[in-house]
Amino acid sequence: MRVYGVIFLILLFAFILLSTNLSKPFIGQHDWNGAFWGNLTRNYLAHFAKLTGNSNWHTLDRVHPNELVFFHHYTPLLPVLFTATSILFGFNEVSLRLLTLLLSLVMVFFIYKIGNLLYSKEVGLLASLFTLLTPMFLYYGTLTDHEPVLVPLGTAAFYFYLTFKKSEWHRIVFFMFLLLMLLESWGGYFLAAGIVIHSWVFQKNKRLSLHITVIAIGVLLFHFFSIAAIKGPQTVVDFFRYGLFRINGSPDAPASAHFTFIQYITTELRYGIIYFTRILILLSLTWFISLIGKKRHISRSDISLFILFVWGISFVLVFRNLAYIHDYKLYLLLPFISLSSAYTTVSILNYVSKRVNRKISYLLLLMALLGVAFERLPYLLTLKNTSFNLPGYTLGKVIAKKTKPSDKILLISKEFDDFYGEFTRFYANREIMGKDITFYDLEKNPHELDDYHYCIVVKNRPIDQKVKDYLEEKYSYETIGDFTLFNSQI
Repeated sequence: MRVYGVIFLILLFAFILLSTNLSKPFIGQHDWNGAFWGNLTRNYLAHFAKLTGNSNWHTLDRVHPNELVFFHHYTPLLPVLFTATSILFGFNEVSLRLLTLLLSLVMVFFIYKIGNLLYSKEVGLLASLFTLLTPMFLYYGTLTDHEPVLVPLGTAAFYFYLTFKKSEWHRIVFFMFLLLMLLESWGGYFLAAGIVIHSWVFQKNKRLSLHITVIAIGVLLFHFFSIAAIKGPQTVVDFFRYGLFRINGSPDAPASAHFTFIQYITTELRYGIIYFTRILILLSLTWFISLIGKKRHISRSDISLFILFVWGISFVLVFRNLAYIHDYKLYLLLPFISLSSAYTTVSILNYVSKRVNRKISYLLLLMALLGVAFERLPYLLTLKNTSFNLPGYTLGKVIAKKTKPSDKILLISKEFDDFYGEFTRFYANREIMGKDITFYDLEKNPHELDDYHYCIVVKNRPIDQKVKDYLEEKYSYETIGDFTLFNSQI
């Protein structure tokens, strides 16, 4: 029971660290995901409200009605989970981030359980501590996207796979987490494949491997059938085209998304050092070196831990475009990095304690923990304070305050809309069209603006000056900061 008191304190510490920025608007690094999934969640809530007779929610123009079921690029679980927390705690940044925060705590707990099962309670506890001290966990542990949901589900599934023979209950829970993991996103398939191979080759459990394979194929077929039924067969083709783009295999990919393999490897190594720290990367490398030294005496525990490495590394190697653009895709490696680093550290400390002095080993442990905590602290604080999506948030708030829910808004800047549109729609909760208009367009079609209640011009964004003069002459307007709102219905 004493060790569970320690893990409780670790989880409490993790909760405190993760909860510092829960209510921050979606304006920071990779917060586009929060705005996107938030917009989709609002549509789920609108659909749910109609079913229950409550019509207080308003849908958005960016998410089409047939996406009320799910966003077809991914399997359907994520927005359903966000909807559940929004129903329970209200629709806001806190409720959306709360899901990933709670699941991050689940991941820390199961990292401890795996370390304890494979090696020792010391390895498990240290691995959980290493996890919550990394910039990867402290910033992306509350990211409203797939990885902070997938990795906890996968970590739990992996633990119950390791204890599969323990009881019927463990077997049921394993299949439950396996199914949730596969329904969450495609990264789950990489762990499922690793478990299938391990079960077949090392456990000689071909029946389990077959069951996992059937479940994985079943989820895949369900997804294809669903998107074909809802959006048509062409959507399945589009799905594969999108997949090719994400693995950097699409000739139609924009030039900005092209990179050499050397550039890719260099970038991923830099991401790893930044988000996992040099200390943990070196300790993990030492774990690999120790495997070479063991040669034929590699333990079952080492082989099992290697599955977690294969899970994370295979995903980023296959979806190179995705990983190159999104640094947090390395999140899948977090359980392995923490566990392998903890094992190496405990091995070193045991050696020092026996051969040198126990007090020296305690000092080394403290230095390792402080080193991980402070190595990238300035970068972590910079991440937490990022606000480069503030213009989209600001405009969204202005629109929400100055317009009615039924109003249609024309944002005369496709450039602004392409970059900030998701944020603007999340905070405005209005039907917004972003496009460029020339004075020639207005001459050709004098009724161009009739469908819109407001037209918005953004300061320092390209616009036909004649269009701006026309709007100022014809409509009443109000300038708020960098935004001028023209009331086109007066």
